[in-house]
Parts: sequence; C-alpha cells; structure tokens
Amino acid sequence: MVGSKDSWGRYCFSNPFSHLGIDNGNQSPSQGNPLLLWSQSKGNGNQQWQIKPVGSSTADGALFLIEGHGENRLVFTAGPADNKLSQRPLNEGAAGADQQWMIVAVKEKIDLPPSVGKENWENEKIIGVNKLPAHSLYIPFSSVEALKKDPTYTLPWEQTKSALWKSLDGNWKFNWVKQPSERPVDFYKKNYDVSGWKEIPVPSNWEMEGYGTPIYTNITYPFKNDPPFIKPVKGWTSEKEPNPVGSYKRSFDIPANWDGKNIFLHFDGAYSAMYVWINGKQVGYSQGANNGAEFDITNYVKKGKNDISVQVYRWSDGSYIEDQDMFRLSGIHRRVYLFATPKLHIRDYFIKTTFPGGNYSNAQLTINTYLKNNAARLNKVGQIMVTILDPNGKTVHTFNAKVAINGKESQGVVNLRARIEHPLLWSAERPNLYTAIFALKDDKGQNTEVLSSKFGFRDVVIKDKRVFINGQQVFFKGVNRHDLDPRYGKAVPVALMQKDILMMKRHNINTIRTSHYPNDPRMYTMYDYYGLYVIAEADLECHGNQSISDDPDWIPAYVDRNVRNVLEHKNHPSIFMWSMGNESGAGQNFKAVYKAIKDIDTSRPVHYEGYNEVADVDSRMYPSLKDMQRVDEANTNKPFILCEYDHSMGNAMGNLKEYWDYIEHSKRMIGGCIWDWVDQSLVKQGEPLNHYYLGATLAINQMMALFVMTVLLHLTEE
Repeated sequence: MVGSKDSWGRYCFSNPFSHLGIDNGNQSPSQGNPLLLWSQSKGNGNQQWQIKPVGSSTADGALFLIEGHGENRLVFTAGPADNKLSQRPLNEGAAGADQQWMIVAVKEKIDLPPSVGKENWENEKIIGVNKLPAHSLYIPFSSVEALKKDPTYTLPWEQTKSALWKSLDGNWKFNWVKQPSERPVDFYKKNYDVSGWKEIPVPSNWEMEGYGTPIYTNITYPFKNDPPFIKPVKGWTSEKEPNPVGSYKRSFDIPANWDGKNIFLHFDGAYSAMYVWINGKQVGYSQGANNGAEFDITNYVKKGKNDISVQVYRWSDGSYIEDQDMFRLSGIHRRVYLFATPKLHIRDYFIKTTFPGGNYSNAQLTINTYLKNNAARLNKVGQIMVTILDPNGKTVHTFNAKVAINGKESQGVVNLRARIEHPLLWSAERPNLYTAIFALKDDKGQNTEVLSSKFGFRDVVIKDKRVFINGQQVFFKGVNRHDLDPRYGKAVPVALMQKDILMMKRHNINTIRTSHYPNDPRMYTMYDYYGLYVIAEADLECHGNQSISDDPDWIPAYVDRNVRNVLEHKNHPSIFMWSMGNESGAGQNFKAVYKAIKDIDTSRPVHYEGYNEVADVDSRMYPSLKDMQRVDEANTNKPFILCEYDHSMGNAMGNLKEYWDYIEHSKRMIGGCIWDWVDQSLVKQGEPLNHYYLGATLAINQMMALFVMTVLLHLTEE
C-alpha cells in the first residue's frame, strides 16, 4: 500500500498495482464495519484518512491515530481466521478505537507484475495502428449533377448511390470462439478455406445471431477488474466465455473508375477491438467501439476482386472505459464501407457561424477546408469552389480560392469567410438547414471531387448563468437514449432511429443526451433535420474503476475518444454541447481532455458531471429537490443542468412537475435529461418478438437486472 496526500491534508491508501484503495464502503461508523478495497479516488470521502500524532513515541518511532472522513478511526480487528482492517466509532473507547499506528520506512525488493499484456488489446497505450485521424463524414461524387440527384443530398441518412462509395454491409463468412487461444490464426490468408463457415449479417451483434451471451451490467465489469488485462471471474459468464473472438471474411470488387484514386476503408463501429487485413496483409488495428475507424487501403487493394478479413475481440483494455449502464454486445454493429477520392482531395472541413455584436440579422460564415495531397508531386494549380444554398435551394454565396499544395503527403488549409445577410437561423423549433457544396477543380476547371454538407446558422452563448441559442434563453427538456433494438441489439436500423426522433418531437422533448457514446453518424443528420438539441457524449465511462481517470497512461485513450467525437460531428448544428464522458470520477485526465476539445472547438460549452471544476457547466445526477436548490444557489456563473434525473423505473417520475416548477424559476438551471428513453430488453433468437428478456435471465451473476426497465417508453411487438 502507498499513501497519497490531497490538498486538504488527507491521505488515501492504495495498491499502486491494482489501483484499489482502502474504502469504508460508504457505511456509517456508528457500529463499525470491515473496510473494503475499491477503485482509488482522491476525491472519494470514503477513502480519505487523516494521520494524527498522539504525542507519544517508542524507540522505533512516533505513534499516530488514523481517522476517517467521518467520526471513525482505522483499526485492525481480530477475527476467527484472520485480522481485518475496520473502522470503529471515535467514542468507542477501549473497544478498539484508540488503536495507535507506527509509520516505519521499509526497504524491500518487490517483483513488479507486468503493467501491460503482450497483445494490443491488453495495452491501454495502443489505441490504433495505421488508423487515420477522424474527420467530418462525407460522400464523394464526380460531379455536382450526380451529387444533387443522390438521395443523401436532401436526406443525408438515406443510402447513397454515389459511384465513388461502396457498402460492405451484408453477409460475411463468420467464425466464433469463446477465447483468443481458439481463434483461427491464419484465416486472413488468401488461400484459407472458409467454405465450412456460416454467415453473419454485417452490421449485427453476434450475440443476437446465436453466438455467445448478452450481458447486462451497470457498474461491475463482466471480467476481473485488473486493467488493462482481460481475465475471467469464477462463476460468471466470463468463466465459460473468457474473451470471445469473431472472425469475419468476405470479398469485394474495386470498380474500374476507381483506378488511380485513393481508396479508404471505414468502420462506423465495432465492439471492442479489431484487426483488419486486406488480401492477406495486415492493414491496422482499432479500438473505440462507437468511434469511426478509417484506414487508407490504397496500397493493399488491386483491380477486380479483393479479400477483407476482420478479427474482433469482445473485450479489450478499451472495455474498461466502455463501462456504461447497458447490455454488453459484440461485433461489427455499424456500417462498413469504402470510398474513393482523387490524390489531391478534401480531407476535412469545419463550417462556423458567428454573429458579431450579437446581431442575428447578419452572420459571419467561416469555412476552414483541409486538403491532403497523396500524389508524388503536384504539377498544376487548381481551385476550390464552395457554393452556399439556403433551405429553399437558392444560392446565397459562392467562394472561389486557388489551391496549390506541393509535395507527397502534404496538407494545406483554405480559409474562406463571408458575411451572410438575414440568414434563416437553426433551432430545434425551426431547424433551417443550409447546404455547402464543395467542388475541387483542376487547372482546367474540371471537377475532380464534389461533396456537400448541411449546416445551420446558430450560436451558443453562456451569459447570465444560462445557455442562449441565437440570443434566446432555452430550457432543455431532454432524455438520455441508448442504442438498442430488442431484435438486433446495438445494430439499430435507420427506421428505428427515425422513429425515436419523431416520437420525441411529438412529445415535446427538445433535447437528447447521447448516453453514453456517440450515436450512429446518420442520427446526427436526423437531429439536424427534425430539430433536437444534442449533448454529444464521448464513448468514455469507467464507473467500475474510476482510478483509471487519474492514471496518465490512459490520457491518450481519453483524449482520442473525445477528439474523434468532436472531429467527426463538429458540423452538426444540433450539437450545442460536448460531453467528455460519464461516471468516471474526478480524475486529472479530464483536464487534458477539456484542453484537447477546446483546441478544436471553442464555440460550444463542455459538460462532464463527474468533475464540474473542469467543465463549462455544473451538472448533477438525481438530486432531491432540496439538494437541487442548494446547488442552484451556489455562488458561480456557470449554468446548471441535471444530466440524469427522474429515474423512470417502476412507479417513478411522480415529482416531475415539482422539478420543473423549480427549474423554470431557478437562478441558473437550464433543464435536464430523464433517465432514460426506452427499455433495454432483448428478444432471444427463435422466440416470439414480444418476449423480452432482462439481464439476469441471460447471463450468469450479472447484477441489477431491473435497471434495464428504467424508461419512459416500454417495448411493443410493433
């Protein structure tokens, strides 16, 4: 055990290898109780101890009393088999509370256990290999005419018909094993025989297709809590299924018109870690189950038929920060696709709108366009044209700028700025969407790449302890929503995404918190189109071991998940606030996360309930009316939101009126998001569609089964 001192002079005693601290279990010391080991956290009062000298000493050193955060002291108590650390009341006297401690320096050689595993998926420092930086998602076209004819031009969530985009969704050959040692090691090789394998649809969760066990848990990890390692627990599902591995394989054709272009492979999401091969060669590795993963496969593919192999591990070190209150499901659960670009192409863009002087009749439109050159050299100068169309399709402005980027693998930025008079503003009530059409041209004026993006004229300002959208103070009447379909798990069909949003609109819900990870990218286009305010949360929760948030070795993973969330979704006007994650404690890693977000986007506030001091808003979960009022009256200029409240389990939500009577007349409250939207229940394969199963009916020794029923809506067969 080692002791670390906080700023108030209190000590936390913890194991430096397991990162578990001595904790009083949140028990009152009135009767005394054995202590336990819990995820270390300096901010946890249950782990804070004061070392007080008693004014006497022995020949070996000074004596001390160790007192807890409450009216308790730390003592050894003798039991029939062993001695245990306990807390005893201060007033207990001779019964043991006056036990004195001696602190002695000891020199001892310790054989340190390994800090990481041998594989990428047990090493928190490896979060990707050959994975490209995130960017705003787009579909490339060869002409403006083809772009405007495509279904995605008007409704971006529809299936594109672009000749430069190719879906890899559909049936793949599939093999499932219960642990890595049983996986087919050489399956990625071109001559490997998979004719005897069954097929699985992509996207899907393999548990919903009859492979392995769905596991519901709120806080407790489904494996041994020993980051970054994945180990089974005796008596749990993980004893029989230590770390299932799914191996996927299929072929695809490269169209003839892609010759000479850059070719990219994109995954919208896979639980939890994956390796990728093309034509027998390893392309890369990725983890981060709900962030996009993109690879440049230009040098791996050939004309005509090609082979792709993907091996997905159910658990990885990333699973320690994917500890959300939900069913744990596995596999490639979102889209997989290819797209092709010219050698010099638009890598990313950031569309920003501001209103100088708070005058909403005139807007400043800024577009930062990031270009990438993958050619050996750039011979001639071209140009980029960006056309801005209003919601009725009328051109309101056209940008033209020269493009000249020299050298292989070079990058450049084209910054465009214009004043737009009398813009139609975007809000949840009036979701006016403009269109930006980007056209990259060669030196002869011919289009080489065309793409488009919807955007809205909208700003977010904190003033007078409130949040203002376009100068109007807004109360956010929201819900938390998980990705889940009872039939398909986390592979949610577009029709159900749309149904969720339309039901929210019909019931006067104006806000959604993407609890607790990024949604399918197509959902954000629907939030923009139909009009919902979005708290866009990163895929980050370590509820079962919050000490991870104070471990600097995990900073790259924390930052990566948040940066990818921001970079991919930054152009959506529906997003008014970023959220760094959920229930991960007040660790120092969030300071690095906050800075990384602000380095990209200063136009939106940042939320994190676990560490309000490093966020732009104050946030709480499930306060009583009395506690809510106390926080509201704190001496701060930050707005105050309930990121979760009115826990809708059983006969709940009875005091919703009282909450809102106070919120609407409070000093700085801006609203809240109810927990949560719809049942997290699943249908077993082959059983009737109206038979819904809870967590405890599916997995072994998983806890809090009824928590899947904490919802506003209950499932129906429809």
